[in-house]
Amino acid sequence: MKFIQKIFKSLGLKIIRIKSIAPSHASDKNILFPISLTYYMKNQNGVVIDVDLDKGRGFPCFSFDKNSNHPFVIAAQYSDFNEDKIFYILRNFYNLVVSSVALDVFAIIGSNSIAKNYPNWAVVMPWESENQQQWFEKVKKSVLSENRHMGEKMGIEKGWSWLGPTCDEKVRVESKRLLNVLKSIQANGYKRNDYVDGDIRVNILLKNNDEWIWQATTGQHRASVVGSLDYKTIPVRVMKVVKREEVQSWPNVQNGLYTIKEGLKIFDMIYNNTFSHLTKDWDAFILTKIKGK
Repeated sequence: MKFIQKIFKSLGLKIIRIKSIAPSHASDKNILFPISLTYYMKNQNGVVIDVDLDKGRGFPCFSFDKNSNHPFVIAAQYSDFNEDKIFYILRNFYNLVVSSVALDVFAIIGSNSIAKNYPNWAVVMPWESENQQQWFEKVKKSVLSENRHMGEKMGIEKGWSWLGPTCDEKVRVESKRLLNVLKSIQANGYKRNDYVDGDIRVNILLKNNDEWIWQATTGQHRASVVGSLDYKTIPVRVMKVVKREEVQSWPNVQNGLYTIKEGLKIFDMIYNNTFSHLTKDWDAFILTKIKGK
């Protein structure tokens, strides 16, 4: 543990154990990530750094910068603070970007993985500690909780935030959530804190020891809104560093859910923001119906 602390200290960073400790910060232009996924400890509270929006990825692959086709970035940017306009944009996204099973999300064809038997919303990253069934249960609970937070008693059967098909009731929930965040950040700026949900939590995806992007695991609405408002940088809380060359040690590669080749494909699609196998109709819609107006 002392070894890890020394590495973080050399980078101007500090491991945070409890939420009451103020985070340390570092410029993303100078920081490297020698810390392996092996050193990730679930009970630690991560480290806060400032990162570029154009290095960010939502789920599954969309960038958060202003020119992105992330549905929340587009909806926030072209909504005129109108919930019905947000609903219109998101409704089209969920109609146009549809997958049936988890393996479709990353265009994994002919796999023997049990992921082919799970719905698209149960897609789990190769480097997560949860296995397929555990992730399935985790998403169900998470969606139920977020819907209840918006005053709606509905579960995942009504749809998922990140891909279609999705029912109108869920689209309305997401529209309201996004508008609330947009109004708050527009009025007050982006403000973080050290409490449980006070930061956008991310994983760093690292290759070649010094090339990296970040993927949000929580806070996509916030990240999308700051992107739509043309922020260039944002503070995020890094919870895990995933090294591409350590693919053989990723939990869902070790347990056989993904092969090494499949794990690397998922990493590279996220890293390179290549998701057009599902989004070509959505991309065309943005060009002709939204940006073309």
